[in-house]
Amino acid sequence: MLSTSKRGGLVRRIWITSALLIGLCSCSSSTGSTPTASHISLGTGTKHVVVGYSWIATADVRDDAGSPVSPTPPLVWTSRAPAILTVDANGLAQALQGGVTWLVVALRDRPAVADSMNIDVVQFAGQAPVARAGPN
Repeated sequence: MLSTSKRGGLVRRIWITSALLIGLCSCSSSTGSTPTASHISLGTGTKHVVVGYSWIATADVRDDAGSPVSPTPPLVWTSRAPAILTVDANGLAQALQGGVTWLVVALRDRPAVADSMNIDVVQFAGQAPVARAGPN
């Protein structure tokens, strides 16, 4: 059996050791913060599509170190010529009629972090334009 003074010292050491371990654990979890998106890319070159073609556009979002950001932060998709190409909030793009336009993507919370891609929509002779699917 330990005396009262020895028990008190032992309890104090256990408490201090526990506090230090809890402090170390809480510090290590706070360093795993979500990386900040600082670069966005749609790729390079011009995408050539035919009237009526639809696709889901994708953007590569990276942090300052060049690592992919996951989950992808909210994006804003736009077309510079919605009569030629529409794009919805999820990146679903549809070529409506022949012409050239730009597909643009930006971070919702940091619009200056953006990229664009030239889209060349080919309309064959006699091919009718596609009606717009919804408001864009």
